[in-house]
This record gives sequence, structure tokens and C-alpha cells, in this order.
Amino acid sequence: MAAATGQRPLVGRAHELDQLVGLVRHGRGQLVCVSGEPGIGKTRLLRELAAQAAAGADVLWGGATEFESELPFAAFRAALEDTLSTIDERIPHLIDAEHRTHLRVLCPELPVANEPAAPVVVAERFRLYDAVRVLLERWATARPVVLVLDDMHWADEGSVELCLYLLHHPPRGPVVLALAYRPRQVSALLVAAVTQAAPRGGVTVLELGPLRFEDADVLLPSGYDRSARERIYRLSEGNPLYLESLARSQPGPATGWPADTAVAAVGVVDTDAPVQHAVRREVAALDPTSLLVLRTAAIVGDVFEPTIVAEVALVPDATVLSALDDLVARDLVRATGVGSRHQFRHPLVRNAAYQSAPAGWRTAGHALAVAALRRRGAPATNLAHHIERTAQVGDQQAIAALTKAADAALHTAPAAAAQWLRAALRLLPEQRADPSARLSLLLRLARALGITGRLVESREVLREVLSLLPPPSGRRAQAAVLCASLERLLGRYAEANAMLRAELDSVADGTDIAAVLLRIDLAVGSMYGGQFVAERDWTAEALAAARRLGDQPLLAAALAVRALGILLGVRVAGMPPAPRESALDLLTEAGTIVDCQPDRRLVDYIDAVARLGFGELIVERFDDAERHMTRMLRAARVAGRIDLQTYVSVALGMTFGRTGRLRQALACFDDAVHQALLTGSREQRGLGQASRAWILAWTDDLSGAAAAADEAVELADKFPGYFAAVTRYRAAEVRNWLGDPDGCAHLLLDGCGGPDLTGLDPVTRLRGYAALASAEVTRGRGEEALHWAQRARALADELSTVSNDGFADLAMAGALTARYPIRALGHADAAVEAFGRVGDQTLLGCAHLAAARALAGHHDPVTARVRFGAARTVFAAVGADHFLRLAEREQRRMNAHQPRRRRQAAALDGAALTPRELEIAELVAAGLTNRQIAEQLLLSTRTVESHVARLFTGLDVSTRAAVVHALRRIRGGAGG
Repeated sequence: MAAATGQRPLVGRAHELDQLVGLVRHGRGQLVCVSGEPGIGKTRLLRELAAQAAAGADVLWGGATEFESELPFAAFRAALEDTLSTIDERIPHLIDAEHRTHLRVLCPELPVANEPAAPVVVAERFRLYDAVRVLLERWATARPVVLVLDDMHWADEGSVELCLYLLHHPPRGPVVLALAYRPRQVSALLVAAVTQAAPRGGVTVLELGPLRFEDADVLLPSGYDRSARERIYRLSEGNPLYLESLARSQPGPATGWPADTAVAAVGVVDTDAPVQHAVRREVAALDPTSLLVLRTAAIVGDVFEPTIVAEVALVPDATVLSALDDLVARDLVRATGVGSRHQFRHPLVRNAAYQSAPAGWRTAGHALAVAALRRRGAPATNLAHHIERTAQVGDQQAIAALTKAADAALHTAPAAAAQWLRAALRLLPEQRADPSARLSLLLRLARALGITGRLVESREVLREVLSLLPPPSGRRAQAAVLCASLERLLGRYAEANAMLRAELDSVADGTDIAAVLLRIDLAVGSMYGGQFVAERDWTAEALAAARRLGDQPLLAAALAVRALGILLGVRVAGMPPAPRESALDLLTEAGTIVDCQPDRRLVDYIDAVARLGFGELIVERFDDAERHMTRMLRAARVAGRIDLQTYVSVALGMTFGRTGRLRQALACFDDAVHQALLTGSREQRGLGQASRAWILAWTDDLSGAAAAADEAVELADKFPGYFAAVTRYRAAEVRNWLGDPDGCAHLLLDGCGGPDLTGLDPVTRLRGYAALASAEVTRGRGEEALHWAQRARALADELSTVSNDGFADLAMAGALTARYPIRALGHADAAVEAFGRVGDQTLLGCAHLAAARALAGHHDPVTARVRFGAARTVFAAVGADHFLRLAEREQRRMNAHQPRRRRQAAALDGAALTPRELEIAELVAAGLTNRQIAEQLLLSTRTVESHVARLFTGLDVSTRAAVVHALRRIRGGAGG
């Protein structure tokens, strides 16, 4: 980090500096955004903050640069790379091995003991972001951390994305992330996120304006009279950099400035602006050797090593070092304080030096930089931006280097990969006879764009791919399937279906691999588009053709999608649905094939094979579902299919949730939301947020659940299809748990296809009926609750699976408890047996709770307490704190309403104790406090205090110790 020493005093920013220093000194985690026009003093303010904070905090300084704006994570690399590579002894104590592996993207030299340098796969780049958050968070436990990122208006998309992640998931503890940027050039996403977050706190935005003349006057030479100083101030418009540059180049008070000249307020070079003219004059005044070194440094980078400059300039190291002495003396460059590195005084100086060089010389310089970096073993990503500026059409070495850089960046910075792939495409010569090279690059580009979230651009590239691939072929069908998946992510289900139909019509042989793939995806598109009544039985046709072809992975894909269609209730118009029992055999056969295949054999059919786990989840084969979805998640990561990974993450989270592993479920749903944010898919984000809300409500994070459910509903209104209805159903359940039965009913009846819930598949429809029954119970409408419970029961009889029976019985128990508690108890016990059989832990607790309510309604408090205890045990074991608190509250309510009959239980000197008082006396004798007794018996502390007071009166004692002696006498009398 360049120190603030040697610079003029900071003027005019005392208030802003006090704010920033206060944030660091008070240990507040904050995002600070310093915004302003070029030269207004953003960097100078942050340098002063760094200097003052260094005494009590670790200060990391990084930033983006104008000519390297595509380098992945350049802003963060500059801040962390040197630090991470020099604190080896601290790293193992700060972060675990997995996080260190991810951080090697930013610092390749970071040691990871006894572990391979595994690359971070593209679908997990948010894990890199989380590793940075964890590093900062744990680092700050010993000493506050200030991470400064300057010139973020030039930041690459990866750096911006990482900033957004840290904004939404701020590190805990005293971590200050300070960003500086020009407001009209910075990423619109970053500005929008900051604007949205600022009212919630944790974000400080400082917009720097012009200096007052009184402050600016300090920066002007004392040799000028007031009139000349006012003239310079007026020309600079109060901009400190422009002010200093104008004063620096002013030859003397006698030389006037053009009266009508205005200073440019944007970061592009404007030769008419006095400040640009002043900087250019500084550069032009150099001797030839210093000018050569400055121009060469401008090619190498904003921060540069003298030895590399010497290699590119083709001069000895001593010549460069001598020239640097001159450049430092003129304050054109400054030592950074890290090794022998130097940095330009300001980006405008680098720009002026770069632009002053002839275009041909610059091209040759970039070529020399490539050669120098290659000799040093620099990664392809460090070479790519130089190659872009030097390569000519037909340069195969350059094309190969750009492709290699793109492949490397695709794992963490797909936006940079896309840029380099476009550059490689521009270098391709005309190859109409052999389009294979262009096809390879286009497929890579489509993948990079899709992962970046630029779905429309990715789709257009895939359309070009389709125009180059002759039909029929499996490769063309795979491209068409991928294009269709993008159309669906954009909410264009009809367009996806039309494209697939056109592709299928062009296939001459309806039984080859291409035809099977297209039919499978037509079936998937219909299901996810909410069309459960189809014109043709696509899955049956695909399965028949796949059996004839004998391709085992393709057969597994067809089997899985056929089974899923049956389970979701898809049927041909005018025909009854296939028997659900047949889906079980199909899933078994598909699972057997998948288990015998290596991952590489499944990748080509991953879209369809991934549906295997969905089907197994529906039929309650939880172990099989977890195994296959974990495997498909791994395959999706390797294939870079972040869009598919989101759906699989949600399904895997559902499996964890159903089997009582709520933390793992929430981690899966968090992953799904992060992945959806990266793809930009509203559908996937809505589904992920609705699933998060479900688990957050169970774990008693009600505010988080409400926020996630609200966002999910808002998103569901913006995309069509099956997942929109499922999202509303999930949000409806959460609304009911949050005490909003009206909102629950509205979402289900108005958003899922009316009273018949036709927008949902049969299994989810049953759960929707159960949710409506529960909502009506909450609203005190018993008849309506029974109506929905009976509909759930009728549908469960059709579906005939254990969990579906359990859901229906749970709904019936809730509807009957108020009027027919004994009948309700029977249904609750049936639900206990069902959920116990399938291992659905949370719902098992809910069934015990339903039984306890029925027993309490039947005035059997003793047995009810046993069932309340069973429910509490299950809820506590899985972390379902919302239902745990609910069970405790309802047991207290039951206890409070029990008749207070005083029956003789023990006598001593005429004292009479009720069973409850005797129970409390035993606990008092055991040494428990009133609060501990209240927690054990699920009573209020005040109730226990009343019992203890009566106990003291009945036993005629005044201390808790005396209760022990009294009980001994009672036991002795009873024994005699």
C-alpha cells in the first residue's frame, strides 16, 4: 500500500475523514462508498484513512486499473495476494483447508498442505466469495481489518460480484470495506445494491464535491497573487487534482489561461481540458530515457516491477532504475512500499503516458510484455489482455492462448472468459469449409455467457451454433436442449417448445439419439411449464426409442423422466394417467443403470438424468434420492451447468429437510439462491427463497422467513409455469406458520389454479389441501377445515404412499380436534406411524403435537403431557425451534386451564398437598430454582412461585431447606 506520507496535507475533507476513522475506531463492520468525479480526492481521502487506521488495524489496499479492467478479481488480488502469501503461519488458524483451496484463485502461491491445488469449479464461484468473507471475518477477531478497493469504476465483473456478495453477507466483526468509484462509470448493479442497502444501515455513502476556495487555496503556490489563484480555482472547478495539475504546470503569474476553457469532469482523455494539457506537459518534459521507461510502465500495469519494465523496454535494469529516480523526483510515479514495485501517481498520468506513445510502438510493447510474462511463467489470464491488443487475424498461437485463459477464468470469472472468447473468435480466419474451431469457441462462449447470467446473449450464441451444425446429430440436439433450457429460464416456455418441435421435425429418423433427447426435453418443458395434460406422450415415445438404441445412460435419462411424468400426474388428453406403481419400477431400473455408469458417461444427458433424484424424493426413497442428487450436483458442477445445479440443490435440500437435517437443508437452499443470483433467473431465485423461508420458519427465524417468502411471492408473479405455483405453495405454508391464514389461503387459491389447485402436481396439491385445512383451523372455521382435510384424504387414497397418508391424517386430526378429539387422536396416531416409517422427523413431531392437542381437548392432561414431551423431543433433536416453542406454549396453556382440585396426597401436622404441589416440593428439595422448575414443568415462573408459596403454608415452613426435612418426614410416615 502506498503510504500517505510525502503528499500535501489533506484539506477540505475533515468531516468525511472523521466519519471514516470513527467507523474503524469503534469496531463497526461497515461498507463505505466514496463517490465522486475524477480527481475530486477519493483516493487521497482513503490514503489518509489508511494512514490513520494503520496504528490499530490491518489495512489492505487494492483497486482496479483502466487498462486491465477484464483481469479476474484484479481489485481483490491487489489487496490480498501479497498479504496471503506472507502470512503462511496465520492462515491455518484463520481458515480451513477447503477455504484455502478456494482462495488460491486470488493467490496461487497460497500453501495448502498435503492437498492438490484443486480448481474452483464455475458453479461454485460464490464459494470463493464466501471464503473471502470468512477470511476477513476471522482475521478481524484479532485486529480490525480495513480493506480499501480504489477505482472500482474500472473493476471486472468478478470483483463487482464479490463486492455484492460481501454487501449481502457482510463479515461479522470490525471489518470495514471501503470502495471508491466514479458514479457515472461504476457498475449499475453495485450502485443499485448500495442504494437499496443504505437505509437499512451498515452502509455509509460519501459523495465528495468540489473544495471551497478557502480550502483549495492551501494547495496553490504562494507566489501567485489572489487574482491568479482565483483564476486557477475557477478553471479547476474546485477539483483538487485539476487544481494541483494546473498549478504544477503554470509557468508563472504572468502567463494567463484561456478564459473559456472548461475542465473535463469525466475520466476520458480530453486534450482541450487544462488538466489533461498539464499532465501531458509533465510527460512531454521528460528526457527520452525517462519517457521510454514511463511509456513502457504504462503498458506493463498501474503497479509494475522495474525488471519487467526493463525486459519490455529492451534496456538494462540499471537504465530503468536511474529513470525511476527521475520519475519519482518529478512525482509521476511513487514507490508502493512493497518490494521494488512502483505505481503511477494517478491513473491520468498513466493514461497520458500510454496515449503519448505511437500506436505501432504500443502494439510492439504489448507483444514484448507477453514474451516477458511467458518467460516468468505467468498464467494465461495475465497474458490475455496484452494478447488482445497485439494479435492479428489468423494468429493460432494467440487464439490458443486466449482460449486457455478463458478456460482458466471460466471457473471463477466467466465474464472475463466471455470477453477473451469473443477476442479469439475475431482472430479466426474464414473457415467456412471447416467450422469446427468456430463451433468449439462458440460453445465455450455460450457456456460462459450463461454462467454469467447473460442468458439472452448465451441463447443467441447457441442459435448461431445451431445454424452451423447440420441435422440430425446428437451434438445438435444437445445444443438445442441447452438453448431450450435458457428459453425456459427466461420464462419463454412456448418459444422453447416451438424450437424443440421444429428440431424434432427436422430429424429424419425418429428413433435416433437426437430424437430421444428432443422428446425428453419436450416432456420436461411441458411439465415445468405446468402442462400436465399433453398432446402426445413424449416420455413413452422417448423411452421406447431409448430401449431400442441400447445406450444405457440415455435409457436411464428416458426412464427417469418417464417416471417423473407419471408421478407429477402428466397424461395425454382424453386418456387416464399411467398407474403410479409403474413409476417405482422405472425409478429402480434408472437408478441401477446410473449406479453402474461413470460420471463422464452421464454428462451428455445430465439434464434428464438429474430428474432421477426428483422422482425418488417424491416416492420417499430418501437415501436413493440423496445419493443420486449428490452425484448429479457434482456432475453439474464439473459440466458448469449452474442452471441445473440450482434445481438439484433445491431438491437435495428438500431431502435433508424431510429427514430432519435442517442445517444441511438451509445450506442447500442458500446455495440455490446464490446460484440463481449468478444466472439471473427469477424462477430459480423465487424457488430457492421459498424453500429458504420454509426452513427459516421451522428454525424460528420468523423475520428471515417472512422476508424470503415475500421476495419469493414477488418473483413468482413475474414468471409462469409449474415452479411459480410451487413457489406460491411454499410461501403459503410459511404464511400460515407466521400466523397469516388469510395470506396462506389467498396464495393457494389465487396463485395455484383455484380451489382444485390445478397448477400443482398431485403430491404438492395434497399438501396444499392440508395447508388450507390448517389455515381454516386457525381462522376458527371448522367446517371449511374439514372440507379441505377430506379433499386431502381422498387424494391420498389415490396416491397411496406412506407420507401422503400421513399428510392427510395430519390434516384430518387438525380439522377434528375441536369437536371430535377422539377421532382426531386416531388420525394423529396414524400420522405418527406414517412419518415414523419414512423417517420424516419434523412431521413426526407435528403428528405427536396433533395427538397432544387431541388429548388435551379430551381433558386427558396426563397422557397429553407424554405426547407433548414426545413432540418436544423430536423438535429439539432436529432444531425445529418454531414448533418446539409452539409445543411448549400449548402445554403451558393446557396446564393453566386444568381444574385446581386439592386432593389429599400426603399429610403432615394437618398439611395437605395436591399432586402438583408434591411434584414441585420434590423439585425444590432437589435444589432447582423456581425458573428451572418452570422450565421443566412447562409452567410460567409466576405459577411456580404461587405453588411454592402455598407449599410453604401447607408444610408450615419458611425456607427451601426446611422443605427437604418435611419431605423426609412425609416419606417416613408413608413408609410406616
